[in-house]
Amino acid sequence: MRRIVYAGGSFLTTAEIAGTLMRLAVGVAVLGGTELVEVPVCGDADGTDTAQLVIGPGLPLLNLPVDWRGDEPDFTTENLMLQMRTSYPATGGNGDALPADSGAPWSADFDEW
Repeated sequence: MRRIVYAGGSFLTTAEIAGTLMRLAVGVAVLGGTELVEVPVCGDADGTDTAQLVIGPGLPLLNLPVDWRGDEPDFTTENLMLQMRTSYPATGGNGDALPADSGAPWSADFDEW
């Protein structure tokens, strides 16, 4: 589990969602725009909910590890939906950048961190 700190507040989500959100934030920043995204979060008493954030240049996100007891919720579908956004950095199945003529919405010369 991970804690995302954003705009003076924070929320808990899975490591999978946190990683995708961070990568999406980089993609949006590279494009120079902002986007409203909805991400699944873990609430109190084993409940889940959603949070809406605006991501883009100058809007910092902090991704911190959290000691979590119990099972993590399954946000696989929500994670896939975030990855399907056009601003999500395009990569091939092995993590390599797609060729420039692949139809990627922005430069495929994105440097992974």
